[in-house]
Amino acid sequence: MSNRTETQTKPAMAWQPEFQKKRQLMFKPFHIIRSLGRIASIAALLALTQLVNAQRPEPPPLEERRYEDGFTFKYGKSFSKDPWTWGYTKEFAEQFRMPVEWIEPQMQGILAIAFRVSDVGQSVRCGLGGREDNCWPNVICQYDIYYDNRLELPWIKEAVMRDNFLAGISSQMYLWQHPSQRALRYNANPFGPNPGPNVGSYGPLPLRLGFTDTERKAWQFPADFAYYDQEFATGVGLIGLRLGACGQPFRKVDHWLGIFANKEAQEKSKGLPRNQLKSIGLVHEALVPATYIERAEAARVRSTEREQQIMNRLLREHQQRSQSK
Repeated sequence: MSNRTETQTKPAMAWQPEFQKKRQLMFKPFHIIRSLGRIASIAALLALTQLVNAQRPEPPPLEERRYEDGFTFKYGKSFSKDPWTWGYTKEFAEQFRMPVEWIEPQMQGILAIAFRVSDVGQSVRCGLGGREDNCWPNVICQYDIYYDNRLELPWIKEAVMRDNFLAGISSQMYLWQHPSQRALRYNANPFGPNPGPNVGSYGPLPLRLGFTDTERKAWQFPADFAYYDQEFATGVGLIGLRLGACGQPFRKVDHWLGIFANKEAQEKSKGLPRNQLKSIGLVHEALVPATYIERAEAARVRSTEREQQIMNRLLREHQQRSQSK
């Protein structure tokens, strides 16, 4: 039995390799054609890419570049996206090679203003609703004010040439300090029964300023310093302000930035119309036109959409828990 079986199976096993070999030879031209087709497609794609790149203009030398050369998709390449909403004078645009479409002809008293919503340096609050991984990203509104540094502004006597107050950009935020070194600067300690003379809601105030709009009499003082540089560039100083939470919309009308001689002048101004402020210590004022405020409000809405979505989700979860009890 076993011999017959071996005799019957050997021929079948013998012809299979030969058949496979003939089959491979039969279909080999098709494989070659398909491979050549792929190679030709890749070569054509590479040639097209080279042609497109060859037709794209190259950025000018570094010393000749403008804003569009580094912060837009002008050359079809990766770029650094600018998160700020700008408004400035024609002179500022020329000095720093900025786009003409963001020039604000009605702006007075400052050279430029930039706005953004940011989580830079901000902590993330977690554990919301009793869940460890339920987190809320903290964001702040920031304004950068660029001004003519030939102005003699009433900086406090302790102010240096430049300083930074933006909490969270250093690891020291997570170390126990009471009060923090930041709070102690410029006699601004906010703790205890007798807070320092230069204290604000979030830290030191090396200069006294405030915002108002043309339709209100009272001045508002939501701004605290994030940083400042009195000699940012030739003829230009920089003041960075943080406005805390960004939930409230900006009224799309002209706004005024006022700088006061001292703390007392700032406090007296709260109940006075703008035309009476110079008599009590308004040193300098600047007009931020409604056309810019409208653009800043649009940016604020776009940038806080994610935060609003998280808020809505937390509210839904809270309602669901309440209903299940």
